[in-house]
Amino acid sequence: QAGASAEEVAAEYARTDAWAATAEGRAAQEAMLPARLAARLDLDGFCRASPATLHELWRRVEARYGSVDGYMSAIGVAPATRAALRDALTAPRPPAEGGPAAGGERGQ
Repeated sequence: QAGASAEEVAAEYARTDAWAATAEGRAAQEAMLPARLAARLDLDGFCRASPATLHELWRRVEARYGSVDGYMSAIGVAPATRAALRDALTAPRPPAEGGPAAGGERGQ
């Protein structure tokens, strides 16, 4: 399986961040949160994530835990749960030319 590159993920976060800044995005965020939390949170800071923020988060996770998988292991996420998340959040690799589907290590 192959995951998205860091740049692809950052670009998706940038699209989500831009949407979150709109009136529609803000209303959707407020609707998802319990009223007691929405009234106490600064949604502009809490529900937004710029690509720069995402890159800094990755840098810190990799520096301390080696990878997102290492972080998840450190906080007690079971191996089977981590595998299920990888399967749900990554796409299968296309088959190699003239051969079976490409295998190998899963993306992290």
